[in-house]
Amino acid sequence: MRVRRSSGSVRGSKAGGASKAKGAKGAAGAAFAQMVARAGGADSTEAMARNVRSALLEELMGVAQELAESGADRREGTKKFVSAVIRDRFKNLKGKGVSRVEESVTDLIERDENLAARLHSQLQKLAKS
Repeated sequence: MRVRRSSGSVRGSKAGGASKAKGAKGAAGAAFAQMVARAGGADSTEAMARNVRSALLEELMGVAQELAESGADRREGTKKFVSAVIRDRFKNLKGKGVSRVEESVTDLIERDENLAARLHSQLQKLAKS
């Protein structure tokens, strides 16, 4: 709504639009807060994320220990690392496709000498810890 003032300037009404936006945002925010509370809150989500991270880290530490004990070459270490990460991230994948993806990702990592060296270095550090 436009109001013409006696000085000749024209101003738009801000009150109507701002209150509507605040009301919609507030209702959506309240609904979201209720959904989070029903799901167990942010604390349970953070706890689940920590558990997932620690499970993957434990598996990677096992891979690192196994590689340190067996004295396997760097490519074998890369392949086991890639396999562990893919199993963790894509739990429902099975079959020949998974092994092809693992092989392709291993090849990509091994082509980059710096990346492969850093990965091997990190696996060695994990094995020592």
